[in-house]
Amino acid sequence: VSEDGINWRNLYDSNVDGTYPEPASTKRYKLGISVDNVITGITTIDGTGVKVEHTSFPGQYSKMQANGFFRQYPYGQGAYLNDIFVEENIVSYNRGISPILVKIELPLRFKDRQSTTKIILGAKDFSVKYLMDAQETYTINYTEDIEMVLRVYDSNWTTLQYPTLWVYAYMVNKERDTRQGTTKYWYHPMKFFLMAIGI
Repeated sequence: VSEDGINWRNLYDSNVDGTYPEPASTKRYKLGISVDNVITGITTIDGTGVKVEHTSFPGQYSKMQANGFFRQYPYGQGAYLNDIFVEENIVSYNRGISPILVKIELPLRFKDRQSTTKIILGAKDFSVKYLMDAQETYTINYTEDIEMVLRVYDSNWTTLQYPTLWVYAYMVNKERDTRQGTTKYWYHPMKFFLMAIGI
């Protein structure tokens, strides 16, 4: 280990390749490292990982383990993000009589990571038109119901060139025709964002 990248201290001093057991007590060294939120503290390296205590915040520490990084707070653990991607202004297609499906490609680095990636969708803007058509004395058709749909319909994280999501993104209104006694569904586009968080 090293404080300055120049002067190094051996944790295990051996010229023979191989596997060696952990010492009976953990080796602890005072390191003067200050990078971002990792404040100068005590660094411990043992069989479970690398732990850095935050001396300015008693009882708190950051630790690197085989399954990732986390920070220990007084009332629980917080995970350090390993990756994040945001697409802000995705626009679905024009108004029509079929559900609107949008294809979204994620960056290549998300390939085969479906089990460790969280997808968050949020609507930003939408417009619903033609809610009523009326004459002077009677209504020809009108909207009975309006629903917003924004969800992942399908995905392919492995076999395509890029990890791909298909997202339903639309407003749908149920239109009643009083002359014909029929019901029709109209699908309207929306603008939305997608956030992919890799852990």
